[in-house]
Parts: sequence; C-alpha cells; structure tokens
Amino acid sequence: MNNLATEMRRANYLNSIGIGGGNTKRPTLYQEFGYPRTITFNDFYNMYRRNAVGSAVVHRLLDGCWQDYPVIVDGDESQEAKKTNPWEKNVTRFMKKWWPKVKDADRRNMVGRYSALLLQIKDNRPWNEEVDTALVKKLGEAALVKLIPVWEPQLTVAEWDNDRQSETFGQPKMFNFNEQPVGDEAFVGPTRGEPVHPSRVILFCEGSEDDNVLSGYPAA
Repeated sequence: MNNLATEMRRANYLNSIGIGGGNTKRPTLYQEFGYPRTITFNDFYNMYRRNAVGSAVVHRLLDGCWQDYPVIVDGDESQEAKKTNPWEKNVTRFMKKWWPKVKDADRRNMVGRYSALLLQIKDNRPWNEEVDTALVKKLGEAALVKLIPVWEPQLTVAEWDNDRQSETFGQPKMFNFNEQPVGDEAFVGPTRGEPVHPSRVILFCEGSEDDNVLSGYPAA
C-alpha cells in the first residue's frame, strides 16, 4: 500500500511539472530527467509554496470543498432535513470559531500524507497522558482551549501499538510533536519537542483506508 501511494505521489508530481503522460515503455522516465525516486514531504511542500500550479491545485480543491461549513446532524442522514434540535444548535454555535482551524488542517493534509489537529485541553494533565474525559465532560465547551493545525513533519509517530490483542493494534501509541515551523525560513527562538497521547490528536489522512497514517497521499 505504501509503495502504491509513493507511485501515485510521483505520478502526480511529474504530471504537475509537465513530465509524465503515462509512458509505459519508459516507466523510469523521471530518473532520466534527474528527479528523485522517492518523493518526500519537502518536495511537495516546495511545489506548493513555489509553484503556481501546485498552489492552485491545493487551494482550488480546498475552497471548493469549503464553500460552506459542514453541517453536523444528530442522527443519520435522513434526519438532516428535519427541524434543528437544541444539541445541533449548540454544536453549530460551538464549532463556528473552530472550523477555520479544521480547514487549515485539511489544507496541510493536501500537501502531505497526513496532517493533524492537536487538542489543547484544560484537563490538568501533560500532553503525554490520556485526556481526562470526566473533567472534560464536567467543563463542557470550556475544556477546549485551542486547536493547533500541524504539518506532517511536525507530528511523527514515536511509538506504535504492537499488541495484537489490542483494539488499537497497528495504530500510533504515542506521537512526538516538534514546534519548529515548516519551510525554508530561518527559525529564530527555542524549539520544543514533546510526546503527545493519541487522545489529544485528530488525524487528517486522505486516501488512507487502512488506518495507517503513512498510506495517505497528497492532493497535488
């Protein structure tokens, strides 16, 4: 699956710069032109930041998907047309200020294999511990302090769940968050890397159907 995702990323990358076209007789044409066999996040990020086509692909798709904010329905889709209930009204009001953060995480996912939202929660626990759901339930909306959109290289898997008896087998058991900005700008100031429990992370991984963050692929 990861090899397939790599090939798809490579094909999209070459097509965006005018090389490709499905030449089955010369499947390694990209190597003859001096392009890397393995395409990294930096390749896609630089294409997004420095190439008008790459940037347009991301933002046109993003803006098309986000013409309106999502509607959260209490129940299945058949209940969407019915009268809005109090819970739906509260969720709509609550999410209004957070949707721009979700959209920004979606944008970052289109550039990399995945992106994420870090949940800064007022639960008096360090980030490497599971969220105190009892306290969050007690605090309600006030429990969520901030949503932090992060790029793929800013959030890496520190530990995988290798227990075959676990419900989360094969999924991240702990993440590592690096606050250093992504890009070619010189970074000034202290950097901080710290472990983050999965309960404090919402992953965006377009194209991944196997719950593996490494199986996603960029839109560009």
